[in-house]
Amino acid sequence: RRVNVEGMSKSVLDTLGFDTTEELKAFVRSELERQCEYHQNQLIRTQVSGLLTAGADWELPQALVRRQADREMHRRVLELRRSGFTDDQIRSVVNNLRRNIEETTKVALREHFVLEKIAEDLSIEPTEAEYDAEIELIAQQSDLSARQVKAKLERNGQMDALRNQILERRVIETIVAE
Repeated sequence: RRVNVEGMSKSVLDTLGFDTTEELKAFVRSELERQCEYHQNQLIRTQVSGLLTAGADWELPQALVRRQADREMHRRVLELRRSGFTDDQIRSVVNNLRRNIEETTKVALREHFVLEKIAEDLSIEPTEAEYDAEIELIAQQSDLSARQVKAKLERNGQMDALRNQILERRVIETIVAE
């Protein structure tokens, strides 16, 4: 079944928060493009990380894995929120992640250590502008101000997760560009 956007009444558009059908179409298109970009970036990241961590099979302390599993969950939520996914979509991803979080976390930790070392070698460090841009994207998706999002991230100790997200994305972008 298809929704006829052209046939939407002014009251329906007002309820959705749009003045025109063109505005609604532009919004939906930008959201879908951002989600598509997220999925493309995830595929690239998976491929590059797989190659980089192929020989990384060292043992990790269990306490570190458990602690990091929670942080990894928060990082993924931030990433999904930034990419325009709805709360229901995020909940679905989180529920799937919980099923195999420890193994996923071990892979993510090894991946992080390798990417962190590459960032160090290439002198890559997130800028204040990159933090602001990430916070602004999250704010847009959660209907909060950038100041509120930043305060919430700081209060919950998630600024480090945001730093890692920016840093790892920049390293992957640098590798792909080369």
